[in-house]
Amino acid sequence: MKFLSENASVDSRSFISVFFSVACVVSAVTFWSFAGNYAAYISMLLAVPAFVLGWRQSFWVILRSSPVLWASWSGFLLLAIAFLLQPGLPSVASIGDFLPFALMPILALAIAPLGKVQFTLGHFALLCLAASALAGLVGLSGLLLGQPRASAPEFSPIHFATWAVTFGFMSLALTLTGRSPWRWFALAGPAFGLLAAVASGTRAALVIGCALALLFGFAWVQRRAIPLWLKVAIPFALAGAVLLAIYLASLAGIDRPWNALRAVAGVITGDLGQDTSTAYRVEMLRAGWKAFLDAPHVGHGWHNQLQAAMPYLSQMAQDGYAAEQWGYIHNDPLSFAVAAGVPGLVSYVLFMAMPLLAAFSQRNASNWDVRLYLALSFTVGLFVSGLMDVLLMVEMSKVLLIFVAASLLFIDVPER
Repeated sequence: MKFLSENASVDSRSFISVFFSVACVVSAVTFWSFAGNYAAYISMLLAVPAFVLGWRQSFWVILRSSPVLWASWSGFLLLAIAFLLQPGLPSVASIGDFLPFALMPILALAIAPLGKVQFTLGHFALLCLAASALAGLVGLSGLLLGQPRASAPEFSPIHFATWAVTFGFMSLALTLTGRSPWRWFALAGPAFGLLAAVASGTRAALVIGCALALLFGFAWVQRRAIPLWLKVAIPFALAGAVLLAIYLASLAGIDRPWNALRAVAGVITGDLGQDTSTAYRVEMLRAGWKAFLDAPHVGHGWHNQLQAAMPYLSQMAQDGYAAEQWGYIHNDPLSFAVAAGVPGLVSYVLFMAMPLLAAFSQRNASNWDVRLYLALSFTVGLFVSGLMDVLLMVEMSKVLLIFVAASLLFIDVPER
């Protein structure tokens, strides 16, 4: 790799540490597309030698002085306290579900050596492009094999589609990094992501696609000296392109994504019609809020969310839960609120803020707008999807939060 070979001053130990750092980033950002949740464990295992071989006091100083570390530790501590203080049988075992946030320094410092070699935000964007391309191939193979909803191992179709679309739009950061000869290839990233989303039959990812298209449009026009009306029109034109892709898919007989837009309209107008999937989520929101009010101080426990909300669900929703055998509330912030009360909700906010805190920690570094775009794209994708399903219940989402934040903190930052 060019960014390894160009740094001739590194000794063998440094070279090996950089190798493992690259392996951590590659496995975390791309392996989920075909390995699903197993990619989280692969990347965490690779982080151990990367951390041990690449340790430098200067890296720790950067991490210690950044609010990213304190957000991770504070969020974990708040959850642990809430779980320990719950009456009856405390959710002690559930504390382990969030152990990656306690071990955040090991995972983050495993990435740190990349800041000392020629690994840039452009390389990171290329990895995002590779991830979306691999997800698109997995989705296409699923369509060809007749699978009703393509996905990756230990992933729900929603998780698979969420990361496919999110990383597809994150790859567009390559168009903002300068004159890279690869920058126009990144335009295929959203297309790959949308292909994976269509193959997964996931409607939530199309809503994410519209949101991220708007976000990229606003980021792109900021660098252009164009009339104001164009700066306003271009983002909405990009979102319109996503809608057009969804409509064309419906003409080809893949109408589940198109129904996502009807579901959004139904939530706004209050007329859900026969859309039971959206009706279930509205019921979960109403019942979860009441369950939260029953125990706002420390919550009901991570694995007791459904039992706490069930009495407030309508008979239709209870029948749906029985038929689908769901064991959770389809909403990330609400899950944290019901599970751990106000401390849980604060923890969720702290975890979600980590990529943005990392970007703002390096606001004086080069390509600040690119760094901010990557942070916003990742956070918006995770947040929007989390309003319709739970992503932070699986390890991959937690590990990605940490690795993306660490990458934005250490990559492409000049020597101090």
